[in-house]
Order: sequence, then structure tokens, then C-alpha cells
Amino acid sequence: MAAVPGSILTQDTEQYEACRQRYFNADDPKRFPAEIHLVHTNQDVVEALSRARLSRLPVGVRSGGHVPSKPSLLQDGILIDTTHLNREIVYDTQTHEVNFGPSVRVYEAWQRLEQLGRFFPFGHAPTVALGGFCLAGGQGFFMRGWGATITEWIVKLEIVVPDGRVVIASRTENTDLFWAARGAGQAFFGVVTRIWSRTIPKRQLFGLSLVFEVGDNYDQLLSFAFERNRATPKMCTETALCTFYPDKFGNSDTEIVPKTSQLLLAIAVSAYADSDAEAKTMLSAWDNVPDQLKACLIETKPVAEASWEAFFKDQEHWNPENSNQKWAINSILNEPSVPQSKLLEAIKPALCNLPTTSSYGLVGKILLFVHLFKTSCETRIDKLRLSHAEYQSLD
Repeated sequence: MAAVPGSILTQDTEQYEACRQRYFNADDPKRFPAEIHLVHTNQDVVEALSRARLSRLPVGVRSGGHVPSKPSLLQDGILIDTTHLNREIVYDTQTHEVNFGPSVRVYEAWQRLEQLGRFFPFGHAPTVALGGFCLAGGQGFFMRGWGATITEWIVKLEIVVPDGRVVIASRTENTDLFWAARGAGQAFFGVVTRIWSRTIPKRQLFGLSLVFEVGDNYDQLLSFAFERNRATPKMCTETALCTFYPDKFGNSDTEIVPKTSQLLLAIAVSAYADSDAEAKTMLSAWDNVPDQLKACLIETKPVAEASWEAFFKDQEHWNPENSNQKWAINSILNEPSVPQSKLLEAIKPALCNLPTTSSYGLVGKILLFVHLFKTSCETRIDKLRLSHAEYQSLD
């Protein structure tokens, strides 16, 4: 029997365990909240915070459960699950703003905005909830030129603060809360119950892709990608580089990387434009591959219209919504003054020494380096990470 919105689950409740494990990552940290509140209204949130305050219990808030480390899951605390809280998208025809609850998924936002003929830079994974997306960084589409969604697009937040008041925070009202919310994640001083964002008229998504065998060409390939990325206009474009083994998309029942498997590098470049001609101009830096890299180029797709539906399906291939998989993530935001040669050297082990066939390495549109890998369901694979000393040495 499904848990009823507005109910409170304790450890002896039938639905408790299923709700406790409702996360993207199957890795279970064995933390057991005293209560799980399935909030449906702002008043439910007020009451959950009141119980936490009276019982002196820590509070975790879950919108979509997509953060691999599950920071909202607190031992003997209160977990506020916002799955049913304001799960709607409302469009204001006068201001062209949309507002939505924290658990509205990226895919749901895209569908509604598509109907409206509007757009704002939501996240890349379709099952990510917008509450976690906004508060945990808000690195949306095309942020090379537009900036982070949370800092440049979100205009207002409705927040239940610890004393039970429901307040509005913006650049002109409760400005301290508005400042603190952007990037705070689980460290925020309240529960966000509704979010307002500005929008723009929608355009057409375009994309191109290149796939190379890495072999001994790591430095040349990454240097080529970084150089062409710098030559690409920042506004309305983004570039992602991904290392992976072809076995990731095969039918293998093992996570062991075959000795014969060749590491691949995929480069995907997107543009948001009004026409095919405009998109081709925006992405023209990628028209030619240097002669010395042509031998390892195994696939190329020129600039063409792309659909958001296909994009999200592709994202699901990379990050499948599978509760049986355990994922770990390591990431760094690089210091721009670091010489490129040092950066490439520092991230090479994690990009090239992927521990399983499902693992992949990603260099994002702002040179955000992310290393994702799937861990075995029986044993945890040691994380490949830069040590603090190694990271400091890049300064």
C-alpha cells in the first residue's frame, strides 16, 4: 500500500523502508530517520519543523533524492519528503515567470514549458527535481554565457523558516535568505516550498558530436577540445566531453573492464538557436579535426536539429534510473588560472582509469570535472580522487 501524502512514517510503519530508500543511488548508508514526513502543504512543513524543534531533531529535506551521498537522510532525524508539495508549474502571462514546487522534475518542467513556448535553463538529467537542482548549485543549460540558473534566473523563493513562518525571499525581500539559498543545499536555513524563475521564448536545440579512440592521444584530444571550446561563442552553447568504454552500452553482465576494450572520448556540443544557419555559425569552430587526430576519429555527426526528448533519453542511458545500481561521484571546479597542462595531468587518472564498464568521466561546459562510477553491489570500489595536496598543487 502506498504512503498517503501528508502522513508521517515511523520505523514501524509498513511504508517506512521503501520511502527511506527512495533515492537515485542504491548505496545504503544505513541511516534511519526517526520520522519521514510526506508533506503535501506548507502547513505540513510547518508542523514537521515544529516537531523537530520540540524534539531537538535534525532535519533533512528531499526533493528528488538525486545526490549520491544522500545528505537528507539523517540518523534519528526528521526527513521531509516534498514529493507531493506544490508539484505543479504555474505560468504568469504578465511577467512571463513560472513558479513550481521543489519536487517538480526537470522533464516535467520541460514538457510544460514546451507547451507554453517558453524556456529557462533547467538541469540535464530528466529525473532531477528542481528544488535540489536550484539549491545545490543550479548548473543549468548554457551556463557558459547565461550563468548559473540559481543566480541569474531564479527571482523569488517561498521558504518555511525554522520558527514556522512562511516568508518570501528575493533580491529585495529577505535578501539574506535569498543569498544563502543559492548553492546551500542541505545546509540551508529553511525549507523551500515554491520557486519562481524568469523565462524566455523557446528556440531550437541543435547539436553535433565527435567520438575518438583515446589510445595515446589523451593530451592532444583534450587540448583540441579545450581550444575549440574557447573558440565557440559562450552565449547559448555548451560543450561536454565524456570518457567511457563501449561496453557501457552493451549487454555484458560483468562490471570488469575487458583488457581488449578501448577507451573512447565523446564530444557533444549544443547550441540554442533560431535557425540551422545560426547554429552552424555558432558551432563552426568544430568544423574541422586536425590531421593528427583523424586516425583516431571513429564517428562524427554534423550540426543538426536535436530534440529535448531524445536528449533526455540519452541522459537516461548514461545515468539509468535503476535502484539496483550504486554510484559514487567526485568532482572539482577548476581554478581558471591553473595552466591547462597541469589541469590535464591532474584529471587524467580519473578520466582514463575508469574502474568499471558502467563508469564514465565528464568534463562539463565550464570545465567542471566530474568522475562518476558505478560500484559493485557486493563491494565498494575505492574512489579515484584527487588528494587535497594534489589539488592544492594546481595553484
